Amino acid sequence: MYYRTAQTLRNRTRVIESFFLPCLKKSIEVRELVARKTRKHFIVVFSDSLELHDWENVAVVTEVNFVRNQINFVTSPSSQYPELERFDEDIQSRVNNIIECSVFVAA
Repeated sequence: MYYRTAQTLRNRTRVIESFFLPCLKKSIEVRELVARKTRKHFIVVFSDSLELHDWENVAVVTEVNFVRNQINFVTSPSSQYPELERFDEDIQSRVNNIIECSVFVAA
């Protein structure tokens, strides 16, 4: 399981975009590590997970690297949250679209 502290997510990332999963009644945020200018790195979390205390760990939905114009998922959402198995492809597709728009618009 991949974790980040709530403090890291609040202080070292910025929200690129979020989307709502009606089936789970939860919102998911795609966040970018702001310190990285090359080899961009994105962390995907449930929006409500940042309501924790700074020192508490947040289980990420997935992490994604963007290297050499390719999107690489570090882990699948269903390996982090088995209950997301039915929505794995949908989540990955949405995250792909958000990252592609973010990276290619910024370039």
